[in-house]
Amino acid sequence: MPHLKVPPRVAPMLFPNRTSYRSDFRGGPITNVIRTEYKGKPTKPRPLPTPLKDIQAMFPMRDSTIPFSLFHKPKDIVRTNPRVMQEKQERPVDTLRLQVQQTRPEVLMSPALLVDRIQEPVRQKVMDHIYKSTQMLALEEAATLANKGVNIKAPLTGRYVTIPEITIKDLKLPYVSEEWRRQSVTWDTDQIRAYIEPTKTFWLTRTSNLPECERVAQTKTIQKLEQMKRR
Repeated sequence: MPHLKVPPRVAPMLFPNRTSYRSDFRGGPITNVIRTEYKGKPTKPRPLPTPLKDIQAMFPMRDSTIPFSLFHKPKDIVRTNPRVMQEKQERPVDTLRLQVQQTRPEVLMSPALLVDRIQEPVRQKVMDHIYKSTQMLALEEAATLANKGVNIKAPLTGRYVTIPEITIKDLKLPYVSEEWRRQSVTWDTDQIRAYIEPTKTFWLTRTSNLPECERVAQTKTIQKLEQMKRR
């Protein structure tokens, strides 16, 4: 495109300088975009296999220090011998209980009993009857009998319990009258067990040369035509 000459009177009204749009209003210096670079992981040598253990000591042969818990035996789940009965422990005598009962506020226990006014050993029996569990009572009784040397065994009888005989009833079908069975058989024989009627298909596929068959076929055809005309 040829360069146009600007008239002198129009030149002051033009903007001959270049635009500053590309260099103004920048927030900082222009830098290149940082590309993501792939950095592979350093290769590590394969770890050495674990050394074999001694069959008798069961610790690594190459280990210089013997573990402290080498010959420790694990604790048993049940560490009590069921054949050794528990000894009965006597309750220590409480010397201050009488003084506490006389000086504290009175306690009323159902059924309308003043606990502090009951004399021993009735008071202790009442407390045991209300607060002591059944398991603790049975344990104290077993411990008392074991300390006395009584052989605790379950009372077993000398004979077995008689087992009743098991009888199985004969499974018989319910009785059905002969009339009902005859009707069922008649209805079942009339049912077709195939998609087509075999007798009809057999005779329709055969070519009969008998004059009687042809005469019967012509008669049926005429009857069908007459029925169609009547409709």
